[in-house]
Amino acid sequence: MTGAPTPRRLRPRWLALLVALPLVLVATVGVLLRSTLRGPYDGRYAEPFDREAWIAAADDATGTRFLMVDDLLARGLLEGLTLEQAGELLGPPTDTTHFAGLGPCWYLGPEPGFLSIDSAWLLLELHGDRVAGGRVVAD
Repeated sequence: MTGAPTPRRLRPRWLALLVALPLVLVATVGVLLRSTLRGPYDGRYAEPFDREAWIAAADDATGTRFLMVDDLLARGLLEGLTLEQAGELLGPPTDTTHFAGLGPCWYLGPEPGFLSIDSAWLLLELHGDRVAGGRVVAD
């Protein structure tokens, strides 16, 4: 027979390869990203507030304080204290100009999340000469 050649059909194994290769590639990239692009607190859990550990971690960039701050605030340990009493509990405030005029602050460590480029801070809210609360802020 003469005429136009019949188109070649893809064999089943080539078709399976064309489907499987992109799936394997996406899965591999996902596993690599998950294992290498982690935030500073991945795999770490909140800790109860411990005064000695808090004070020892004043310049600690591993985030020991960050892991304790939720417990500190949830238990209301600062509310109603004078600034002097808060300093006795937490150690002296961190000397920084990041939050000048907003209230005393303590360095907590790197901010959570991937590509953490800022720092997390505990910023106290004062009403008169007493602590009304605190909040975690980033610079």
